Amino acid sequence: MMQHKCVCGRYFKELKNMRSHQKATGHGACVCGENFSSYPELHRHRFEATHFVRCTCDKIFGSMQHLFSHQRLENHSGYRDTKKGSLKWAAVESITLNEILCPCGGQILDGEDGSSSEEPPPLQCSACGRAFRDAYGPARDTYEPSTSVFSCCNCGLEYDTWDEMWRHQLFLHHPCIACHRIFVCETRLMAHQRETGHCHCAACAQHFMTPDRLRQHLLEHHHLPRAEVFQDAVDERPLLDPSSDPSSTVAAPVFKGGFKSGKNFLHINLRCRVCGSDFTSPKTLHDHRTRGWHDPFTSLACPFAGAGGPCEDEAGERSFPSVSALLHHLETARCGSGIALAELNDALRGPARLEVCVLPEHRFRATPRDPCAGALSEREIQAVCDQVTSSSSSSSSSAVAEAGDGDGDGTNKNKLKLKCPFCPPSVWKTFPTKAQLKAHLTHYNHTPRFLQFPDSVVLPPTKSKRKTDFNAWSGLAHSLETLLCAGEVEGVQAALDVIEEALAALGTMAAGSGEEADMVID
Repeated sequence: MMQHKCVCGRYFKELKNMRSHQKATGHGACVCGENFSSYPELHRHRFEATHFVRCTCDKIFGSMQHLFSHQRLENHSGYRDTKKGSLKWAAVESITLNEILCPCGGQILDGEDGSSSEEPPPLQCSACGRAFRDAYGPARDTYEPSTSVFSCCNCGLEYDTWDEMWRHQLFLHHPCIACHRIFVCETRLMAHQRETGHCHCAACAQHFMTPDRLRQHLLEHHHLPRAEVFQDAVDERPLLDPSSDPSSTVAAPVFKGGFKSGKNFLHINLRCRVCGSDFTSPKTLHDHRTRGWHDPFTSLACPFAGAGGPCEDEAGERSFPSVSALLHHLETARCGSGIALAELNDALRGPARLEVCVLPEHRFRATPRDPCAGALSEREIQAVCDQVTSSSSSSSSSAVAEAGDGDGDGTNKNKLKLKCPFCPPSVWKTFPTKAQLKAHLTHYNHTPRFLQFPDSVVLPPTKSKRKTDFNAWSGLAHSLETLLCAGEVEGVQAALDVIEEALAALGTMAAGSGEEADMVID
C-alpha cells in the first residue's frame, strides 16, 4: 500500500524512496536541505525554523519569512545559507507567502497583488471546500474562565490555550491586530497597513506586529507625545468634562483590555525618572525599571545572606531588584536557609500591620496550606504523575482506535492532555508532558487565595477587578509595584514598606532561638 505522498502528488511505498525522489527533484525540500513528507510540514518549518540566512546586502535574518519580507521591500534577489555557505543568486521563490494552507493539506493560491483597496474575496479550499474568512479570533477577555478549547476562527484548528491559538494565527494567517482581520498573504497585509495606517509608521515606512509596538516606536524614535500617539483611541472616548459639573457622581468611562488599553493611562505620568523615556502602559514602565536597564527599583538583600549566612552567592551577598523578586526567591525554595512556604507565610503574618493584607475570612486564623506541594513527598507526586499519564494515554489510545484510519493530523490525536487531579474542573488546564504536570504540582499552584490589597490602598478606576486577591505574597507585592509605577497611588508605598520591614525581620530567625529558630530548616 502506497502510504507516503510527495508534495507533487506521487505516492511511494517506502519513506526512503520518497526521500530519494525529493532530493533528486527538490520537492518538499527547504533551503537548509531538510526534506519533508508533506507541504504543510515544509510550510510550518519555513516559518518557524531558524536558518540564519544572509541576503546579498550582508544582512542576516533568523528565518526565511523575515528574509522574504526584506527582499520584497528592498527588491533584493540573492541569499546565502550560513549553514552551507554557498551563495545563491537565483530569485527567491515567495510562493509560500502568497497562499494559505487548509488543515486537509490543500493549497489555495492568491493571485492578487494586494494593491486593490476593495475587500479581499472569500477563499475556498479546492480539496475539501472549506471557506476561509477574513476574521481574527476573539480577545482573551471575551472567553469564559472555564474555556478549555480555543478554536481558530479561520481554519478551525483547536488549541488548549489562547496563547497557542494566537501564535497560530499570528504566524500562519497574517492578522492585522489593529482591526482584527486576517489576510491570505503578508503582501496583502502590508498593503492594508499602508492604506489604513494600522501598525505602519509613515515617517520611516516600518511595519510592526502590534499597535503597542508601533506606539512605543513613535514615542522612542519620533518623540511624539502620548496624547497624540493614542489619538485614535481617544476619539472613541465619550466627551466628559469633569470640571463642568463638580457635584456630578457619574464616573469617568473606563476601557478595559483590548489592544488600545493604553488610553486609560493618559492622565498618568509614565516617564522613566532615570532616562526620561515615555511608555505606553504601567507594565512596560515596570518592566523597564526592573529588568536592569538602569539602577534597579531598589536593592534588597536576602535576610539570610551576609555575615556568613546560609544564603550567599560567590560575591558574599544576595540582593534583589524588588520586593516581589525577593519574595519569589523565598517562596520557591531557592534560599539557602531552606525556609518553607508555610513558615514564610506565618512569619510574614506575625506583625499585626500585615494582617490587613489578609482576606477577612482568614484573618487571625491559620494560613491555608497547599494540599499538594509541601503536603506530598516527591515520590508521591511522581506516583500521581505516572497515574495521570497512564490514564490519559489509555483514553487517547481508545479514542484513536475508535476514529479508525481516517485522514487527519496524527500529531493532534497522539498529543497528551494531562489534567491536574487537584484543580477544579472549572479551571482545568492540560499539560502535554509529565514534566510540566510535575512542575505544576510542585510550585504551590493550589494554595487558596488568602491575600488582598490593604484598605489603605486606593485603587485607580482603571485597575481590573478580576485580580484583587492573591495566594502568595510575591503576587501581592508585584501588583503593588505595578501600581507604584503607574503613579503616586495613595497607600502603595506604605504597604510595600511594611512588607519590606517584615522581610528584614526574618534575618533574626537564623540567629535567634525558640520558635523563630525552629522555622529555619537546616
